[in-house]
Amino acid sequence: MELDFSDKNLIKEILLSCPDVDYHSTTFSKFLHLQFDHLKFQGTGETLLRKHLGVCWKRTAEDYELFLGDVLGDYLFEQMFDSVEEVDKRIIKNLPAQEPTPEDFAICNERKNFIYEMLGTLSSKEERVIKMRFGIGDQEHTLEEVGRKLSRSPARVRQIEARALRKLKHPSRLNFLRRLI
Repeated sequence: MELDFSDKNLIKEILLSCPDVDYHSTTFSKFLHLQFDHLKFQGTGETLLRKHLGVCWKRTAEDYELFLGDVLGDYLFEQMFDSVEEVDKRIIKNLPAQEPTPEDFAICNERKNFIYEMLGTLSSKEERVIKMRFGIGDQEHTLEEVGRKLSRSPARVRQIEARALRKLKHPSRLNFLRRLI
């Protein structure tokens, strides 16, 4: 039976089979030479990336960062907090109990600026797609509506949106996310 290297759970299992590797600090070139000895995959990091990314593989550090963010993003986020309850408690603690105060408006404004700052790290095309899809500064739009406005197919809009979300979930942006909580 041939392995499905597009299966993120399989890739995650392979990556986590090396518990002594800190993927936060492993450089791109070191990752390419890592040797995995897993029941389902024996090979180097480069081979793993090539099999997972397929024709998209360009052998760049950005591909590696997007790959880690995509496959290990949730796992790395979970490592940052003790539990989902901890995240919930922090959010609930920051909710206003009564009518919004001037301080609440300031915090809301700060978060809004933060969101725009995060979106500013994306390419202009990715930023427009995310803003339109999630209704930031306007109403939400469907894939077809965004595609029509940008002269792109809905499938291409979905690809742009997925890439932008992978970038935003990347571990390097976790410090930005910590500021929100």
